[in-house]
Amino acid sequence: MTGLLEELAIDRLVFPHQLDLLSDSVLLVRISEADLCDHSFLDKRILRQGMDYKWVAWGEFKAVADTLPETVPAYIFHVGHCGSTLLSRLISAATDTQALREPLPMRTLAVDKADGRAAFLRGNDQRDRLSLFERVWARGPLRTVVKATSICTNLMGLVDPTAPLAFVYQQLETHLAVTLAGENTLHDLLGFAQQRYRRLQESDVNLQPLAEFGVGELAALSWLAEAVSATRASYRRSVR
Repeated sequence: MTGLLEELAIDRLVFPHQLDLLSDSVLLVRISEADLCDHSFLDKRILRQGMDYKWVAWGEFKAVADTLPETVPAYIFHVGHCGSTLLSRLISAATDTQALREPLPMRTLAVDKADGRAAFLRGNDQRDRLSLFERVWARGPLRTVVKATSICTNLMGLVDPTAPLAFVYQQLETHLAVTLAGENTLHDLLGFAQQRYRRLQESDVNLQPLAEFGVGELAALSWLAEAVSATRASYRRSVR
């Protein structure tokens, strides 16, 4: 009887759910077709009691991923609260592609990259690891479209240069109105505020201390961080 690691190369329902940089390991889970295609977020909300799972060392994951074809997904990056989930569903329905929405390993790599000189991985290592996940995400007969979490725009420069890539955003005024109308606005904004703040500091944006930000300023921060990252990436590659 084969295990999850052995099936990773042949079964797209064996999914790399998490990347843990502290233990340098990957969590593999066996998910359903509905989990893979219907969920808006491939995070802890897809986990259920009784699911088949296994933590494997990064070296074991890499050994299998290295055997996969060098196929890459397309990407949707975005500023958040801009209809990107609906867009990914429409693209999947209209073009017969497989949509993956917000896989957690991208978040892990984006947070690590935002840590700059304090990151666990060097720049080349971040790129190499993302490229292996790209191979795994692109398994199966259908073309894959990955919709990233909004904080992952700093990875746009690390994805495969041949991968089709779009950045979805609204004008700042629209973004503020939509974001501030949410039910859990402050909680959502605070969750990613430190990562976005660090990224803007690296871009030499002069900011007041984060503790002094009000909710409106946090909403503006969320837009500015992703817009700056997308603009910087557009100088190095084609972004639609």
